[in-house]
Amino acid sequence: MKNIQEYTFKKEQEDFGINVWELDYFLANYDIQNRSIPHRLKFYAIVFITEGTGEHLIDFKTYSYKKNDMLFVGKNQTHAWLKQKNVKGYIAIFTQDFLNENQQTFKDLSYSYPYNSFLHSPKLTITNTNTHYTLVTVFALIYKEFSLSKTTVSKQIIQSLLRVAFLKIKTLSKQFNLEQNKSDISLFIQFQNQLDKNISITRNVNEYCKILNTTYRKLNDTCKVFTHKTAKSFIDNVIILKAKQYLSDQDKNISITSYLLGFEEVSNFSKFFKKHTNYTPKQFIASIKQN
Repeated sequence: MKNIQEYTFKKEQEDFGINVWELDYFLANYDIQNRSIPHRLKFYAIVFITEGTGEHLIDFKTYSYKKNDMLFVGKNQTHAWLKQKNVKGYIAIFTQDFLNENQQTFKDLSYSYPYNSFLHSPKLTITNTNTHYTLVTVFALIYKEFSLSKTTVSKQIIQSLLRVAFLKIKTLSKQFNLEQNKSDISLFIQFQNQLDKNISITRNVNEYCKILNTTYRKLNDTCKVFTHKTAKSFIDNVIILKAKQYLSDQDKNISITSYLLGFEEVSNFSKFFKKHTNYTPKQFIASIKQN
């Protein structure tokens, strides 16, 4: 099994911070041999489908897509292009710095809408005709501007247009009212952040309550609101996702994965993994090899 390949910006493109293609051209010309193999992005991507159908893998889950769908792949997420049929639209890849530069700073996109995969589905279907028209227009303008000379002014125009697209996309979030749940969202995102920092140290909900200066009941209720899971179940979900990511890399075997996730015994990690996935770590690795 090969390591999961990581895709970064080419050095000559990194300073500009964004790349944009028409989707049919991208699929016909770029990375044809490897794009169906799971790989990890070190930047953010938006795929906007205006025609056609297909399937896309994001963090080991398959999403079917069709006309008027958008896919969001965040930094450090694993994805793959599985199937495509008569697909048209746009794909934009960009860095966090590109979005932040010369305008109002966005918070860490990995914890924000629409890239926080624990709060939002990475697939969005646009049903409103006016919204769809607006987004098609904005992405067409982004693509056109990107196709011109790469000047400082054109970069600022694209940054502004991309921000408009995100603000329009944000209005489509129906999972919860962002303003009414602002404090709860803040707590949940802080919880996610602390899990990313401390998952190898502790999986105990009470320990995270101390770090976050909140009660067990408050944290538990907050997780239930946004994920329909208890805080303990949410921690388990995070561990399983990270375990799959680690096990997909040849240089992170079962023992190393167990250590990175804070399990003292490999056998305990294997039991935990099988309990939550119905297969052992070895069986998961075998399935990755087969695919």
